[in-house]
Amino acid sequence: MIYIIYIPFFSAVFTSLQVACKTLSNLVRRSSLSGLTGLEDGGGSINVQGEEQKKLDVISNDVLKNALKWSGQLTTLASEEEDKPVDIMGDSVYSSEILVENTGRYVAVFDPLDGSSNVDAGIPVGTIFGIFDQAECSIEDIEDLSDVSQMEEKCLQDTLQPGNNLVAAGYCLYSSATSFVFTLGAGVYGFTLDENIGEFILTHSDMKIPPRGKIYSFNEANRWDWDRPLQQYVTDIQQGLVRLKGLRRLEG
Repeated sequence: MIYIIYIPFFSAVFTSLQVACKTLSNLVRRSSLSGLTGLEDGGGSINVQGEEQKKLDVISNDVLKNALKWSGQLTTLASEEEDKPVDIMGDSVYSSEILVENTGRYVAVFDPLDGSSNVDAGIPVGTIFGIFDQAECSIEDIEDLSDVSQMEEKCLQDTLQPGNNLVAAGYCLYSSATSFVFTLGAGVYGFTLDENIGEFILTHSDMKIPPRGKIYSFNEANRWDWDRPLQQYVTDIQQGLVRLKGLRRLEG
């Protein structure tokens, strides 16, 4: 079970993330049986990355967004599946796209189901998230709370913060097991969902990337967009000039 003891106000956020990830894990595992594979009826809409949305993309986005909203700790959410960030506020004085509440502190950015095209083939997919502490722009900075354009600008400022402003980040991987991995800035910890009790159990403490890997993975189509030193390094690996023990090449 996950306990966030030393940062009490984070408990609600991570409780919401756990609930969402458990729900998504079940949806992914049962997608072939419940008719959730493939595109939406009539063809999938296009997300901000120019990708056609799958049925599970839309459902996963709603699950994660609603879970985080009800944590009571978020001011702004930004999802890969939505064109604009959404301000979380209690009294719905704006359009249906913008909900208003002044109680939140954090900003969440996420991809609710990364690699959703893999679901149809039974290949692992996952949820990716990052949490910023404090919004760049507060409600008090908005002169006219009925001005939707000002609210949208505030939301955008909240989410376009540098990575070193993150106070938490992680992912949930849905595969042979459901793994929840995150950091609060002091070490990386991995939890595995125990299906028998319905809780995440600590299974990987103080996770680290090994100093030397055995696998390299890249999208060959992007090769010519890299800077010259990186192109040369990968070329050297392929030509055997850089030795990686047990080398395997994965493309994605």
